[in-house]
Amino acid sequence: MQIGRRDFLKLATLLLFSFISKPNLGLEKTNSDSIVSLSRFYDLSRDVIHSAAVSCIDNLPGGIPGFERMVKDRKVVIKPNCVSATPKILGKTTHPDLIRTLCTLSLMHGAKEVIVAEGSVEADTLTAFQVCGITSAVSDLEYVKLVDLNKDSSHPTEVRNPIALPTVDVPDTLKDAVLISAPTLKSHILARVSLGLKNLVGSLPANIYSQYWPMRRNRNMFHDLSYSGWKKLHQDTDPYDGKEHSLDTQGAIADIASVITIDLTVVDGTVGLEGGWAPTDGAPVDLKERTGSYLLVASYDPVAADYISARIMGWSDDEIKGRKRTPAIWQFKYAAMKSLGTWNSEAIEVVGANVESINAHFKRAYYMQWHLEKLIVEISTDKWIYSPGDDMKITVRLANPHPNSQNAKLTCSVQPSRADLSQILVQVPVYLGAGFDREQQFTKVVGNFGGTAFRASVQASISNPATGEIICKDQAHWWYVPENRKEGTSHVSNHSDYNIDGHNLHNHDIEAGSINTFI
Repeated sequence: MQIGRRDFLKLATLLLFSFISKPNLGLEKTNSDSIVSLSRFYDLSRDVIHSAAVSCIDNLPGGIPGFERMVKDRKVVIKPNCVSATPKILGKTTHPDLIRTLCTLSLMHGAKEVIVAEGSVEADTLTAFQVCGITSAVSDLEYVKLVDLNKDSSHPTEVRNPIALPTVDVPDTLKDAVLISAPTLKSHILARVSLGLKNLVGSLPANIYSQYWPMRRNRNMFHDLSYSGWKKLHQDTDPYDGKEHSLDTQGAIADIASVITIDLTVVDGTVGLEGGWAPTDGAPVDLKERTGSYLLVASYDPVAADYISARIMGWSDDEIKGRKRTPAIWQFKYAAMKSLGTWNSEAIEVVGANVESINAHFKRAYYMQWHLEKLIVEISTDKWIYSPGDDMKITVRLANPHPNSQNAKLTCSVQPSRADLSQILVQVPVYLGAGFDREQQFTKVVGNFGGTAFRASVQASISNPATGEIICKDQAHWWYVPENRKEGTSHVSNHSDYNIDGHNLHNHDIEAGSINTFI
């Protein structure tokens, strides 16, 4: 078959972009790597866990031969969640026999060295390995070494297109290694869920990211650096935006994952942790009691693996993505934007079991439970960039999940970066009957606000009509881009998409419109 010159040029262009597209934010991985394998089993004997793990990996693209190609003649580092010196039954740590299986498989298929590495929070890491059972589980494996990352040397690495951390100090143990992230299922106060991506935070050297060396009882320096980094990178916008998102921490997780890349995720679904604050506070969840079986989740796509694991924990797709507004689990979105994987359910193929039939109903972290008990208000716009004359479609959702009716006051406003354009759109009393849950959309035209691009948000809040106390609030960010800069300003779009994923700019030429149908 002959290829004409035009077809050849098209093919060459596609091939070129296939090589350069991975670092470009906003391009999700949607190829065969986004297959997630589930394996269900019914007792916790070593042999059964081993068989379940082998089956789970064998169902991934390439099967066991593909796994062998990944590990053969390589240094393999297995990163469990061994955050504290507690036995597996409490749900805080990864099952030791899963770690043993991953070590055994790596050695069987040609790994030249296998390291189990962790930086524990509430104890010396080697003590934590001993108490949680990992030490004894791998003691007879000759070429397996246990490493305390809290005491490892490290090298600072620049983060490309950082969200919260411009640099990440990468432990030398992880250099040039195949990395297998082996977390357990946990609810988490800042990250929403603690899974394979969040597991990487335990890789950070404690002498840099904690003031509690060598026992980092919390990662205060990590959170301080994430917060200050976010503020600097995002023009002093506060990551705590009223939705309990802690955008800095979630962005930092994606930054870390872009530097310390995961080659394979295998999630332990035997006993997890719900409620509490995490990573060490909460109640254990026996997955067999909740779902009828234990399970493992595996994928070469770390974002897809975490997405399906969150679904198993009881998060719906709408909850994960925030019901058409700012995403609820930002770490997935940010990681997808960095082309680390996909959180698009339509691009993920699940094999081995039907994920829709599995729901462990994990309780959310304490603060999230408190938040969910309140009235709900959500506001969103139909896109992130507007120019003069564009229609802006604003959607407001009000909900009362309680059995009792409630009176409240609804306020909708525009808060641009230019204070002179701030405007209250509507401020009215609302009556929310028991179980009330409704969305209302209204459309207004964006005015001409000059030749300078700037950022703003539309905001909505529900307050106590007697005291004025705000019960809950939400906001949607967007960019105003002048018409004469619309062409040739893709960098503005990319910047806004990347920096805050729709923390875009402004509009204020809006009236109350049909929002009064809520009254």
